Amino acid sequence: MSGEARDGLGPALRLRGAAQCRRWGAGWCIEGSDAATAEPVQIRVCGAELTLPATLVDVELAAEAAGADGARGRWQLRHGQQRTPLVLNARAVQIHREVAHAFYQALPPVPVTWGTRARWWLLLNLLRVPGLAPWLQRLRGQT
Repeated sequence: MSGEARDGLGPALRLRGAAQCRRWGAGWCIEGSDAATAEPVQIRVCGAELTLPATLVDVELAAEAAGADGARGRWQLRHGQQRTPLVLNARAVQIHREVAHAFYQALPPVPVTWGTRARWWLLLNLLRVPGLAPWLQRLRGQT
């Protein structure tokens, strides 16, 4: 999560701008852009009895301390200019982030020549022709 702890709560996740809300299974799904990184974030709230509008603006989600039994977590959801946070007694809150960009940035680039790309393009397009795959397998067995 991004953000700092506030009022004894856990770190806050802030979404910048408009966030879309929709029903999802046994709860709600809130989709928006992380205020710190501008990357897409999806928040799924399960098991909380609440009603949300279709669009929320400037959402902030912070975790409270878990109850004594630890079964249900308490979360605070603020949006827009709302002064009083919405307290969620949720069974689960999941935060999903897109990791593909960070993953591929960590991999070194693999240099591929133009000739290799052209041969792969030709092979894959030839395999689309019905009946040509067995002929190519026989041709490959001869070399």
